[in-house]
Amino acid sequence: MDLQQIGNDIETQIRNGCGAVIKWTFRTADRFTISGDCVAVNRAVLFCIEHDLCRIEDDTIYDPELDMSFAYMKAA
Repeated sequence: MDLQQIGNDIETQIRNGCGAVIKWTFRTADRFTISGDCVAVNRAVLFCIEHDLCRIEDDTIYDPELDMSFAYMKAA
């Protein structure tokens, strides 16, 4: 299984777990970005933290040009 498939599986698990549709992007082996609609990103981040999957590295960033939010995460 490659990283794209793993990311897709994680996105599906998050969608099934909390209803948030996000994009999961690996940056390194233990750091990744959750991106998408602001509400979806916030729900996904909370879901991941509540299940002790990861922790947030910094504040979630909103990009008005892209109309998307980005959360930079690190494995727990």
